[in-house]
Amino acid sequence: MPVTLIEKGPEIEVKDAFKYYSNVDSEVRVMITICLGGTTVVSAGNGMRCLEEDLKQVGIDLSAEFMDAEKALGVRYLPNSLFGNGTKRIMTAAGNLGFKVYKMPKFIDPAKCKADGRCTSGCLEDAKWTAIHFVNEAERNGAKIITGMPVDEVVVTSGEVKGVRCGNKVFGDDTVLLSAGALETPRLLKGIGVPTSSLFVDTFVTWWDSQRNRVKQGSAPECSHYA
Repeated sequence: MPVTLIEKGPEIEVKDAFKYYSNVDSEVRVMITICLGGTTVVSAGNGMRCLEEDLKQVGIDLSAEFMDAEKALGVRYLPNSLFGNGTKRIMTAAGNLGFKVYKMPKFIDPAKCKADGRCTSGCLEDAKWTAIHFVNEAERNGAKIITGMPVDEVVVTSGEVKGVRCGNKVFGDDTVLLSAGALETPRLLKGIGVPTSSLFVDTFVTWWDSQRNRVKQGSAPECSHYA
């Protein structure tokens, strides 16, 4: 079955990802990137399982699916040698206060990671998994990749999906998979009458020492390697 992937942003080199932030400033700042690979190119590489126990309580066991996803993304725990001094001090302080500290599982290859804190700027070493890996695999299997092409709406005729419209161009198909992020996916769904009452974002706080300039705004804090 022919597959066409349509991307609003350009194809980039991951090391240049910091140039493609397109943040939304409202009551909270929503940080997104517009490029092939999307926000995965500037993620901190955290591979936490979400809602696993909650889903089990309603009879849904996704253990096997989680394991498959972790295998595909290369999720693992990083060695302590990749922790910065700030992380180590926080871990020690937490322990002294009686808190147990757990490592954060990461989709980062420790053999490539240089611990330079550039996860959210674009990894220079290609040590972190990004969605570009899936894009490249799809292209090798015959998918057509189109970049620089914003999707304006999903085309619906007589109650059936018939494709998407990008400006004056319509890409016709009766199967459309939306993967436009937490902001754009609800907008596109709302346009065809699908209720979108909730929004999911991964909230976090970036902190830095402005006098020592240790961790700059928008970069991964040293403590991002543990939870």
